[in-house]
Amino acid sequence: MAAMRKEKQRHLNTRNFKYVIHPLSKLLVCKRIVMIFAWFSIFVADPFLGTFHAKTYLTAQTRINIFVEVIMGFINLILLVDVVIRFFTGYIVPKTREIVLDQRRVLKHYITGYLFVDTFPGLVSLFLCLFRYMSIEKQILIFQLKYIRFVRLKTLLLNFDICLKLLELKDAIRIISKIALVTVLVAHWWTCFLGLIPIVRDVYGIPSNDSWLVPRGRYFEMLALNVETELHTTFSDNMYSHYAEHLEMVLCHFYGAGVGYYKTEDAVEMFTMSLILVTGLIFNIMSIAYVLQLFGSANISETKFDELLVQTKYYMHRNRFPGRLRRRVLTYYSFKFNQKFFSEQKILDTLSEHLRMEILLYSCRNLVENVQIFKGLSKAAVGSLLALLHQEIYLPKDQIMSSEGDKGKLFFVLYGTCGLQALPAKELTHIEDGDHFGDVGLIRNTQIQFYYRVVALEASEVYSLQEEDLHFCCSNHPEIVHKLFTIARAKEKVYAQMMGFRDDPYDSSDILQQLRNGKILMRGMRRHALLL
Repeated sequence: MAAMRKEKQRHLNTRNFKYVIHPLSKLLVCKRIVMIFAWFSIFVADPFLGTFHAKTYLTAQTRINIFVEVIMGFINLILLVDVVIRFFTGYIVPKTREIVLDQRRVLKHYITGYLFVDTFPGLVSLFLCLFRYMSIEKQILIFQLKYIRFVRLKTLLLNFDICLKLLELKDAIRIISKIALVTVLVAHWWTCFLGLIPIVRDVYGIPSNDSWLVPRGRYFEMLALNVETELHTTFSDNMYSHYAEHLEMVLCHFYGAGVGYYKTEDAVEMFTMSLILVTGLIFNIMSIAYVLQLFGSANISETKFDELLVQTKYYMHRNRFPGRLRRRVLTYYSFKFNQKFFSEQKILDTLSEHLRMEILLYSCRNLVENVQIFKGLSKAAVGSLLALLHQEIYLPKDQIMSSEGDKGKLFFVLYGTCGLQALPAKELTHIEDGDHFGDVGLIRNTQIQFYYRVVALEASEVYSLQEEDLHFCCSNHPEIVHKLFTIARAKEKVYAQMMGFRDDPYDSSDILQQLRNGKILMRGMRRHALLL
């Protein structure tokens, strides 16, 4: 939350980012959901309209065709709006996780990326509308140029996965859902490709040898004979039955289940069926291997986490924990392990000391980069501090430390937000990612005295350093002492201003001014008689 607030402030406070949509905004999440339905509809409709339904879709103006054109026009309008929005939408660099909001970089990224893929099919549709009197053979072949949109399959799967994550589904369910989606689209595309074969044969006059596809594709011969009744009966009424026949052939070869109900001796069709068989075998082997890997390795941690939850719930039930305490315990486990249980200590014990230190430095890189204590210290001093840190997880409203009970301890916030509260209930400031606290209590001759506590405002991961460990580090690396007390003195002045204390209670100029005003020396009693 702290990182999101900082990113939001950077977005809103930078003038050049005023008209750029942030890639993590809620508006973009809603757009992703809409685009899932738009891309899936276009991936299914375009191949079908360009093959099985093209024989009537591109020639006759019936009510069904007008209805289909309205729906396709609406979907294409959504895709056009998406193109415009992408000119003003930031993006995240996958390797560095950098959030790019600069308008020039956004434009360059989209123009050199998917701009051609998104706009070219629209130009094809516009061309077909302007030249509707072109021969049906050319119209159908030009219509196939829209299939360049299939490059956007990766974008569809990415948006689909993000929406499944919003539903908080497990990794296994998300992966199986994506595999099922790809399977449906691949089978549909191969089916439509088979329906395109007789059209290509008729256009280029390619002879057929005992083919079962060509008799189902002799549309142009009947069109030349103006057999309108037979045309309507054969192709309009049986359009879906033809699709089902082609789908049966594709599925039989795709899964290697047989040759289907129809057999062919045509070389082109046999080559196509063999290509479908090879593609299906490769796809199925990769899918099975991925699923087995998921349930065999990646799912182990989730299973162990479920077992831990079952044991914890039984333990809480046996001891009759109240409902609020049960929810807090389950929330703690969910935050600490992120639905996956593993023993970090066992993993680290199997590694060498050098690797453990390297992992520790990488895990605490946020502290090393942002905490002022670590800046300017030697690598040995930083390593000695990090090696003695203890990880602790705090839920909202948990007290992390107090001025009375935790003196001498030092705390570092890896991520999360904590509140510094002066007792009884005055909130002074927020402590966020990379900040540390507890160092002011190390100053023995401090001029301010107030009772305070630090409370977690959200689920936070905090690293603590015990007093004896801190003394050990300071004795071996004296540079830590100087750095620590310099920062602590600066914090002391800030806290004094927040609490209303003076920065320097012994300011000599202030004392002289009060002396001149007669505010320091007390007035004596009036003498009414001489003292004897």
